Parts: sequence; structure tokens; C-alpha cells
Amino acid sequence: MKCPQCNHEQGSGKFCGVCGSPLSSAGASVETEQAATAATMEHKPVTTNSESVEKVKKFSGDYGQGALRFLKRPSLAFRAGETAFAQGLATLIIYMVAYSLSIYFLANSLFKQMGFGLGVQSLPFFGVTSRLFLISLIGIVICLAALFVMARFMNLQMSVKRLIAQYGGLITPFAAINVIAIIFGLSGAMSMTMLLLGGSAFFVLILVPALFIYHHGLTSKAEPHVFYWSTGTSLLIMIVSYLFWNWVISDMLDELDSFLSFF
Repeated sequence: MKCPQCNHEQGSGKFCGVCGSPLSSAGASVETEQAATAATMEHKPVTTNSESVEKVKKFSGDYGQGALRFLKRPSLAFRAGETAFAQGLATLIIYMVAYSLSIYFLANSLFKQMGFGLGVQSLPFFGVTSRLFLISLIGIVICLAALFVMARFMNLQMSVKRLIAQYGGLITPFAAINVIAIIFGLSGAMSMTMLLLGGSAFFVLILVPALFIYHHGLTSKAEPHVFYWSTGTSLLIMIVSYLFWNWVISDMLDELDSFLSFF
């Protein structure tokens, strides 16, 4: 035991043999603290690398099965609930990453073929793909925001997680098309790459949102006006996209004009 007053150590006793201070409460506190620490260390969950790998493998397997199911029957995505949020989010990410890689590989192939390198072997990978990913992300966010707003106007019981789960499931075939476009981008096939990417973008950003609202409108009180709700969704997406990109491009042109004015 150790005296809390003078730090004198002794084997036993209720009082310190030097200063006479009581030792029982201090000893009990130390013993209690040690026991609590031991219990915490004993029951603390330990996450190993193998457990993390197993979780990733399980999610990959589940995602693959879900993606294959939506590829065969995309309409099953309308039944997806909030539990399929991770599946839908992963599909959206794959769609955007494949879109970015397809254009990068195509541009890089043309860059090499036309000899614009001037000593540079290839375009900067991260700098180009990050910007392309941001462009696709903005398009998806505008689309999801328009869907959410329309769902609110139609009094649909649609949470953000459920929206992402269903929308992500519906665009699974187009995410696969973007993955195929990577192959054509690597080969420098400009026509096929742009055809696949342009077609998938049209369906994902314009047509699928209209079908989404149309389907849910038929099963809700908004059925009499479902045609206008669905077409209005596509129109809203196009208007917001036009205003946003017009603002971005105008800002870029203003900066360029300011830069050129110095010369």
C-alpha cells in the first residue's frame, strides 16, 4: 500500500506508519480502478485486419448478387428499401468512376496518338479524373435533388436513403455500360466511347428520373397528373443543369478574360 499523503509504501495496515493517514480508502480506490481497467481491456472488441477483409468480401459478394439481379430486372429496384442504400450508393460511385476513367483513357489515347506530349508521356491521371468525377457528381446530385423535391410535392413517402437505393438500382445497367466504355476508351475508339457515355448519361440524368416519378406517381394520389410530374422532373433537371453550368462557364470565361487583360 502507498500513503496518499506522504507516499510512504508499506505492506499492510489501515494507517500509514509514518504520518498516520488512513490507507483503506486509497487502497480500495486503487484496487477498484485496476479492476475496472482490467474488465475494460478484457471486454474491449478488437478489430483485426482479417475481420475487415471478411466484411469487404461479404459486401462485395452481396453487391455482385444485387447488381446481377438489377441487371436482369431493373424494375426490381422500385421495391428496394433503405436497407439497400449501400447497394445503390456503390452503384452511383461505380457509374461516376467508370465515366471519369472512360473519358480519361480516351483523351489520353488521343493525346499520345496526336503527339501533343512535348516530352510528357501521358495526361495527369488524378488531375483529370478528379475533375471528371466532380462533373459527374454534380449531375447526379442535381438529379437526386430534383427527384427528392418532386417526391415531396407529390406527397410520396420517400426518404433520401430509399431514393438513393432505388435510383442506384435503376441505373445499374448504365453503370455497366460505362464500365464497357472504359475498354473502348483504352483503345482510343472515340465514336464508341462517346456513344456509350452519351447514351448512358441521357438515360441516367433525363429518362430514368422521369420513369422513377412516373412509376411512383401511378401508385400514389398523384396518378391523374403523373405525366406532368414525370416530364416536369426531366425539365427541372435540364433547367437547373443549364443554369449551373452556364454560371460555371461564365465565371471561367470572366477569369480567363481577366487573365488575358494583363497581356
